[in-house]
Amino acid sequence: MWDQLTTVKESKERLRILATWCALYCTIVEEGFKMVDHISSLQKLQEKLHIIGNKIPNEDFVMILVTSLPKSWDN
Repeated sequence: MWDQLTTVKESKERLRILATWCALYCTIVEEGFKMVDHISSLQKLQEKLHIIGNKIPNEDFVMILVTSLPKSWDN
């Protein structure tokens, strides 16, 4: 019984982690967005991953942020 419970719990946890990673990497903003709101949204996803044990280094977070910006932000 315990094995079944842990299997179900662990698989749901992995799906939650995967969904959060997807949300973080797939976030792309549109023109006219508020940078503060966008950064806050990404930080919430980062914090969620940290809480469940998936730490994202600051360097990686910066790369995620940069790639989430619209083309007009490209130098």
